[in-house]
Amino acid sequence: MRLDTYKEYLLKHGNNLAEVKRNQSDYTIDYTFTRDPNYKRVYILTKDGWKYEDVKYQFHSASSILKDAVDYYVQFRPGIHYPIGSYIIIPDDTTHDLNLSEDELKNPFTQPVEDRKQWWIIVGRNDASAYVRYMVLKCNWNFRWILNGKILEVFGCIRNANSYTSGAWTADYSTTLDNLSGCWIPDTYHVYSDQLSTLGLCDTRTIHYDQRFMITNNIINPKCYRVTKVVDMVPQGIIKLSIKQDDFDSKRDCPELLLCNYYEEEGKVNVDIEPSGDVGSNSIKYMTTNEDFELIESSEELLLRIGITSYFESSMDSTLPLEWKLDLIGDFSDEDIAYYCNLLKVTKFDNKTISIKPSKAKSLIGKRFNLSVCDTSGNYYSSIELEVGE
Repeated sequence: MRLDTYKEYLLKHGNNLAEVKRNQSDYTIDYTFTRDPNYKRVYILTKDGWKYEDVKYQFHSASSILKDAVDYYVQFRPGIHYPIGSYIIIPDDTTHDLNLSEDELKNPFTQPVEDRKQWWIIVGRNDASAYVRYMVLKCNWNFRWILNGKILEVFGCIRNANSYTSGAWTADYSTTLDNLSGCWIPDTYHVYSDQLSTLGLCDTRTIHYDQRFMITNNIINPKCYRVTKVVDMVPQGIIKLSIKQDDFDSKRDCPELLLCNYYEEEGKVNVDIEPSGDVGSNSIKYMTTNEDFELIESSEELLLRIGITSYFESSMDSTLPLEWKLDLIGDFSDEDIAYYCNLLKVTKFDNKTISIKPSKAKSLIGKRFNLSVCDTSGNYYSSIELEVGE
């Protein structure tokens, strides 16, 4: 009886000696986990939201000016695993805590990009040792692009190409840019599947060949890049992009927002901007010209006249682009709306001043339009109603 009891006691610790030693090792590591000098308490994004986790943050390879930013190891407690492509926020050497406010802890994506100094991505899994260690790479750029009128973005990593490129290559008849680089971003759908909208993430599967990004800290002479290669299978959970420098298009690209293809060919905004309420004061002023052809505010009735140029100005000074919109008021078909709106020539002089000149079409008389302005987030919205007269 005593032998059976002892055998049952041994089996609780493992079916064989190897299992017993492994279980004892797991217990020892787990018990002493927070005593390791490399211990850190991190914040990691899961399908169920952000949660705290314990890790050992370990050295992998030495940094060098000849290399890209190198990766580091993180090791979770025994039996704890997370998919490649997961976001993880790791305290740095300046503090043992996360640099997130109480409100940002609820949704770290509300933290300004310039303050995201502790953000990393799990980019690989190392099974070489008895205990799994994950390779993490530090995020250093917020990639932004436009899809179906919406601005999408993902926080990821810029990687330099290993091969030498000339920067600018001149042939017999033309000069082309030959500056290559790379980007590593999480495959958000693979990692978080149908929880993307709940977690506040964009679907990175929408990034395709010839997609353009503005990657620069110089808005005077911005640098744009075009995607030439997309690899999303090795490893699964990470999308690796090869990008080649592309020409900056001053008519379509917006350096202030770091967005390529922000404007359409005719100068209209390529983004659907929905008013999000009046945040701050803004109003539209009706302007006229004095004898020195200087714009001054007018107290006349807000009326557009056939063949006459009228001027309008926003009262708000903004470093971000202000977007003006002119909508036909009334129950009209899409064809009529496009027709009548095209009869009004809108010219944008600067960030806050525009002019409107109706063509000499008699059918415009009596038509009413709504002129609105707001910033690119829909804030500081203001509008006035205009009628076309003779």
